[in-house]
Amino acid sequence: MLFMIYIYISDSELFLLVFFVLLGIVIFAALVYYAERVEDNPGNQFDSIPVGLWWAVITICTIGFGDLVPKTYLGMMVGSVCALMGVLTIALPVPVIVSNFAMFYSHAQARLLTNL
Repeated sequence: MLFMIYIYISDSELFLLVFFVLLGIVIFAALVYYAERVEDNPGNQFDSIPVGLWWAVITICTIGFGDLVPKTYLGMMVGSVCALMGVLTIALPVPVIVSNFAMFYSHAQARLLTNL
């Protein structure tokens, strides 16, 4: 119950986090698709943007299965920026979310103490 109320209180921060992650996934999927098409690349694994979407999800979440790897220098640069963006996008809202939780938890504890 406490967790659901906390999620409701932090909905704007969580929405912003999800929005920026989804926006990054779409942008980096298109970027890596076109970056791998710039040079003559016979072993190109990015034959469609949905394949790029899969790669962007795995890279932004820092899982990195290794099933899709950019081969061109431009694709490698896009991949590096994608991984850095994923770490920063997920790490930056965490202090705000933790602060909201700490505030809500202290209010809940204060209410419990006043009811005793």
